[in-house]
Amino acid sequence: MTLPDGTYIGTIDRIEEGIAVILIEDEKRDADAVAENDDRTSDREIREEIHCSADTLSQRARDELGVVSIELVDGEIVEIEHQSQATQQRRSELQDRFDELAERPPGRDENQ
Repeated sequence: MTLPDGTYIGTIDRIEEGIAVILIEDEKRDADAVAENDDRTSDREIREEIHCSADTLSQRARDELGVVSIELVDGEIVEIEHQSQATQQRRSELQDRFDELAERPPGRDENQ
């Protein structure tokens, strides 16, 4: 699948052998989640996977493996911009979710 021209939000998933793998997110899903006040990051759907040279990314983007905006024209990347605030927000959301999952529910004996 080739994405039409436009600007997309994605997450740098990994860098292997100098190639960055960026997961492009389904914008409709994100819009629906906002409308429902649902900020669960794990529910974001992946629309496309883009591969590019890691050299295309800023040093900060390579170091943080975070959120980026990507502009595509004729199927080619013309700009990638690291989104620091979105990266920090998602990390905070993920940490909150992890903390919730890590809390132990009360044992049967504790409720009696």
